[in-house]
Amino acid sequence: MSIFRKRQDDDTAGRDMTREAFHKAMASGRSPGAASLLAEVERGWSRADGRSEDAAGPQGHRARPDAFEPAPLDWYVAWLRGYLRAGGQITHVYDYPYSRVRFVLAARDFTTGGECGASARNILVPAGIRHLGGARGHCNLYFEKRHTLEGNLVPAYSDPAFAALPGYREAATKARADHAESEKRHREYEAQRTRRARTSDLSAYTQDGER
Repeated sequence: MSIFRKRQDDDTAGRDMTREAFHKAMASGRSPGAASLLAEVERGWSRADGRSEDAAGPQGHRARPDAFEPAPLDWYVAWLRGYLRAGGQITHVYDYPYSRVRFVLAARDFTTGGECGASARNILVPAGIRHLGGARGHCNLYFEKRHTLEGNLVPAYSDPAFAALPGYREAATKARADHAESEKRHREYEAQRTRRARTSDLSAYTQDGER
């Protein structure tokens, strides 16, 4: 049993014991308002139980770390080839290898929880495996069945396997042009910032040694 699951079970057991103790205390000496109080407390416990089920996923799904494994390069290349044949396009071309990024392969039905930033992953979903729900966050889901996508990132990398794909050359040319344009805008911005700084009172003060 994982630590995560054991903690959930312990929390549930603790809540049930608290509920049992409360019922016994109420039964031993009910006051005129005890019945309504008991009903309100029961409603609160029921709402708490419902929130616990929702957090765990649909139909009591419990989070487990074995839902994923590292995704081999050939899995993603196969998905991308099918996606391109179906009319899709590469959105980004990177000058480093696939092994540097975090693609995972779903090993069973799974949930997501709105993971963002460093916690997000690109998830390859084999045919027959389901995304059971949950916010996608920054994750991208690549479905083997019909080569569909949930997300907005379709990257290619510097590995030779990508260069042979249809549309790669055009995407790489566009990526280089976009990068050059971005660098140009950045240089223009830095030049403007430097000119503004040279004419400000604060720059004159700091450049004069803050005397």
